[in-house]
Amino acid sequence: MRVKIIILVMIACLALSIGFDLFSQEGRKGVRIKEMKANSGNRWAICIGINDYEEPSIIDLKKARADAKELAVILKQYGQFDEVFLMTDDLKPRNENYPKLRNIKRKLSIMKGSVKPEDLVLFFFSGHGISNPGGEGFLLTADTYSEDMFESSLKISKIVEWLKAMKVKKSLLIFDACREKIQGGSKSFLNRLKEERFRQAEVSAAFYSTKSGGFSYEDNDGAFGVFTSFLLEGLRGKADGGTLTGSGDGIVTLSELTIYVEKGVSNWAKKNGKRQKPYTKLFREKFGDLALSLYKNDSIRDFPGVKVPLRANYKTLTFEKVQAMLKKRNFYDRDFNVSGNFENLYEARTVENGRVVIDQVTGLMWHRSGSEKNMRYEEAKRWIRQLNRERYAGFDGWRFPTLEEGASLLESGKNMDELFIDPRFSGVQKYIWTGDTFVNWYGAKAAWVVFFSSGCVHTSYYNGLGYVRPVRFVR
Repeated sequence: MRVKIIILVMIACLALSIGFDLFSQEGRKGVRIKEMKANSGNRWAICIGINDYEEPSIIDLKKARADAKELAVILKQYGQFDEVFLMTDDLKPRNENYPKLRNIKRKLSIMKGSVKPEDLVLFFFSGHGISNPGGEGFLLTADTYSEDMFESSLKISKIVEWLKAMKVKKSLLIFDACREKIQGGSKSFLNRLKEERFRQAEVSAAFYSTKSGGFSYEDNDGAFGVFTSFLLEGLRGKADGGTLTGSGDGIVTLSELTIYVEKGVSNWAKKNGKRQKPYTKLFREKFGDLALSLYKNDSIRDFPGVKVPLRANYKTLTFEKVQAMLKKRNFYDRDFNVSGNFENLYEARTVENGRVVIDQVTGLMWHRSGSEKNMRYEEAKRWIRQLNRERYAGFDGWRFPTLEEGASLLESGKNMDELFIDPRFSGVQKYIWTGDTFVNWYGAKAAWVVFFSSGCVHTSYYNGLGYVRPVRFVR
């Protein structure tokens, strides 16, 4: 069972957009959501994602961590949130943001002393969830153990009590459930998370990822869970884009979002032979059809600018120059800069049937996967030329990255594919060619290569094999 819970207080405040600015309509530029009617107050969020559970018998997930990280980026960068706490299981267990039960409770306690009744509070959980025989729901934290699963998990009613203690006026719970099985081996736990019967004074609305009897799934072809994928797409503006009941006025409302997500997930389930249909339950007055996001036109060309420009012209580099570059840019490298931690700001998109990943920090658009097979350098150049002839994602200008650009993708920790790269990228390309060269002491020429399999950069002669991950400027 996989659960995602979002609690939105002052739901009209949520201005989420993954476009490259906040507003699409001419008259909306510069609008602050706090200044909109019924949207005053600060915005707080906790985003929790758990892939790997400490308990061996609990089945690990693949997309939960990415779900939480992506939502945290959206809320902070585009939702005008004042504070976003991200808790994911790729942190060290002693880190205060490692999502074990005690840490989550402590984070709730900290917020309790700061949140005011008029504020927006968002609680997002992506992981496993269960219900006891009495129908009470529980979220499995990283340290939940199977021998006493209920006592070692976070009880959903505790979150409701937390909201009530803060006298929060408006809240939306979004549950993504339920997994067909959460335990492997001979153990089987079939009590899927069930609908909680909240009182009107406690919760404004609940958005369930599936009706009773259905299951919640992860999309093997996408970077996120099925439900989260449509949720994020809707908040980017697709829920308002004129399809279904979208008005196209530049504002994503609650009704537009729920209709878009329900329709999108249902269509996905039908296409894939699954049973999943989201469901919304309102518990108190909606105060009108509340706005969830203000967004800009979904044009990739509306990029606002580059925060960290990287070298794009190819050079011949020595090991000494590469080591200096890695340290200067704070890029991670297992051999040259193990303490590196460059912070990207990624967004995965589908543009004209092409799948790309955009880094708003460097201003680069990456082919999400690249070549499906490894190839020699000359063949790789021909492959890129063909990509430009076909105008992949509607663009030409695709090229080899420089070593500086390629190294910016290295992460200090491994993803589920055991690669040192963000999970938004395909896991097929374990190492990629760059356009930079190296000349050894007797004059032989080689290319610099980025190895995501080992988290480092090194050289390879041109008759060797490598994958291609093309890049271009967003503009």
